[in-house]
Amino acid sequence: MNQIQLIALRIADLRDISGLSAEEVAGRSGVPLEDYLAYEKGEKDFSFSHLFNIAETLGVDISDLLTGESPKLRGYVLTRAGKGLAFDRRKQYHYQHLAYNFAHKLAEPFIVTVEQDAPGTVKQASDALEARAVCQQLGAPHLIWDGQPRFRASVMDHFAQAYLQGATPNPCINCNRYLKFGLLLDKALEEGADFVVTGHYARVARGENGRWLLKKGLSPQKDQSYVLYTLSQHQLSHLRLPLGEYTKEEVRAIAAGAGFANAQKPDSQDICFVPDGAYARFIWEHTGHSPEPGDFVDMDGCILGRHGGIECYTIGQRRGIGISGSHPYYVVAKNALRNTVMLGEDEDLYRDELEAGDVNWIAFHHPDGPVRCAARTRYHQAETPCTVYPGEDRVRVRFDAPIRAVTPGQAVVFYDGDLVLGGGTIL
Repeated sequence: MNQIQLIALRIADLRDISGLSAEEVAGRSGVPLEDYLAYEKGEKDFSFSHLFNIAETLGVDISDLLTGESPKLRGYVLTRAGKGLAFDRRKQYHYQHLAYNFAHKLAEPFIVTVEQDAPGTVKQASDALEARAVCQQLGAPHLIWDGQPRFRASVMDHFAQAYLQGATPNPCINCNRYLKFGLLLDKALEEGADFVVTGHYARVARGENGRWLLKKGLSPQKDQSYVLYTLSQHQLSHLRLPLGEYTKEEVRAIAAGAGFANAQKPDSQDICFVPDGAYARFIWEHTGHSPEPGDFVDMDGCILGRHGGIECYTIGQRRGIGISGSHPYYVVAKNALRNTVMLGEDEDLYRDELEAGDVNWIAFHHPDGPVRCAARTRYHQAETPCTVYPGEDRVRVRFDAPIRAVTPGQAVVFYDGDLVLGGGTIL
């Protein structure tokens, strides 16, 4: 009995256990009935997207269909189905990703290094060699794609210009949007891949209405759903996030057990292109912009002193201001047109309302009216109950209780439990 016949037998057994008819499984999984019947009889080679949807409908992991057993790490090993799968490793300026190619075999992955910095650096060479070593260990091809122009234009340039305009952007969101699930996904599909698999700690699911959904990772400490809210239905349909089911400690243990040399590599904590955290210096060097000193003003507009350039400050900042008074000063607002930085007390940082633009809805196409949910305005911030009032090209968010340091340029992301409803950029 060949692999296709073995999978067909498992599908038939699972459908029998579930009590569903062939018509019901085909309908719920979005597979044409003719194709489903051929799959169940072992008469047709599988489309992996069909197989994935069938597995979801039957309530099992796809690995249970492919291998007959539950793997310790989805996205690492499907040894009986092909050469094996791997999760991605994130490092400065480049990313090792996995794309599945089911054009010729049931499971034939290839790992991609997307270069995002000037070529020829020691770090770049080291990471590329490490990725190649993992590929050799897995028996998977290793491809290198040039992402430098896209990274510079969509991430680095945007980061610098946003700061100069008084905002505080989150570059990880644009990197996901334009590099990982833009350039990488587009090129992977061109290569014949069905999916891209990354190591983000979040989950992808499909709703009963067929809509693709984004959910939090099961590990609250590592959940990365906040930086993935821009994903479209097209992108989600071609994305798998196996690590969302695990804690970082479990992943490290599995990687160590697999013999990966980078199993205990420290997490990256800083923005990859500003590893020392000196944002202002990066902006000056990247753009050629010279710092423009301006006025610190209080809540009434009275001048308190001089600042060294609005790009040196962010909302909520206390250290490095250099202004003394009867109480600690915090950065409350920035005005790029007037080149002023407003200072106030901690209580002045609290707001119960914001507006956001560039909104992307995931859980539904567009809400017909106000949406009750919870929201985050910072990556690891606790969620706050709120009501979202949708407009034509932006939303107004009213919080049940004031929240601290709402910052233009950051994202506001809306949740219903572990489900990501959508999000936008704070204006």
